[in-house]
Amino acid sequence: MPPTSFDYTVESITALEVLIGTLLESASPADLDKSFSLGMGAYVGEVIVRHRTGAHWSYDTDQSTALVQSAQHGSYPVFKVSKRFTIGPEHSLVQFVQAAIDDEMPPEARRLP
Repeated sequence: MPPTSFDYTVESITALEVLIGTLLESASPADLDKSFSLGMGAYVGEVIVRHRTGAHWSYDTDQSTALVQSAQHGSYPVFKVSKRFTIGPEHSLVQFVQAAIDDEMPPEARRLP
């Protein structure tokens, strides 16, 4: 059973996935994306910051959005949540968070100089 509280644990991202699935049952992905991606993305990013040594918030002026930066990668949690809403569960937030914490982002992720 997934956790039911949002306590900034890695496990709580599973509860967020369940919530997104429930929301998608009753509203359009575009409406949900517009209403929830920023807040949920901030939550996802904060989970990464709290669990990845050296990770911190930054701002990407080219993309006009916040990102979570580590020594090797920049990850865009708001964009990932948006993809989860609009494209589907193949954009797993659980996998995204774990990869960011392990600093094992996929090759297409933004590698910092």
